[in-house]
Amino acid sequence: PDPLALKDVLAKHKLVFVTFSGGNLGIDDPDKQIADMMDKAQYAHKAGALSFQITSPGRKDGVDGAKLKALGKLLTEVGKRTAELGLP
Repeated sequence: PDPLALKDVLAKHKLVFVTFSGGNLGIDDPDKQIADMMDKAQYAHKAGALSFQITSPGRKDGVDGAKLKALGKLLTEVGKRTAELGLP
């Protein structure tokens, strides 16, 4: 739905949009991953969400230090950008 319409419906029912979950953030194609998350964050912001959540992809194959470092860099970048929108 339109984010402003969602915001209006929530307000009408005195509901607070606490967190929008953007889903998993993968490390493949970082620019596309960041752009996708920021599209979701923009929607969340317009709809009145108070925070933005990102989940990590599954680690069925164990923990890989290089992949975790890449994921950390992406999370940091998305976090900086969502903070500019006022979404922790």
